[in-house]
Amino acid sequence: GPIPGQEAHLFHVDHIFTHFEREENAHDLRSKLEDELVRIHKIITDATSRSLVIMNESFSSTTMNDAIALCATVLNTFLERGLICVCVTFLETLATLSDHIVPMVSDVEKGHEEIRTYRIIRARPDGRVYAMALARKYNVTGDDIRRRLASQVRPRETGS
Repeated sequence: GPIPGQEAHLFHVDHIFTHFEREENAHDLRSKLEDELVRIHKIITDATSRSLVIMNESFSSTTMNDAIALCATVLNTFLERGLICVCVTFLETLATLSDHIVPMVSDVEKGHEEIRTYRIIRARPDGRVYAMALARKYNVTGDDIRRRLASQVRPRETGS
């Protein structure tokens, strides 16, 4: 259907590739990380400068530092090829990897950081941590857990 607006610039892509997390498959005997690497290798091999790649929390099965290094390598490869990549990630440092990256964030309700608006806005990540807002909402912050544990500690009975 029609798109409201006076003017639009649309990209005509030759392929759309996706790189989303998958469950481990016990039959192929690969770890989640190895599976992710095999799949991203195929995308890197097959994608052209006119392709669109959508990545969602790629390499989350490894450490944060390794995920940053792997994602940075992949994104730099895509940047060199000039293809379009949408990368959904909690790794804020990737937003500043290049001037060619357009950082965007998911907006939240003002005063209620645990409520997502589902609006995506052009902005640099500002350190607002959605996970901490949710942890506060459900009383599972570090302080909440320590308080509960302290209230459950009972003095040891001594034998007479």
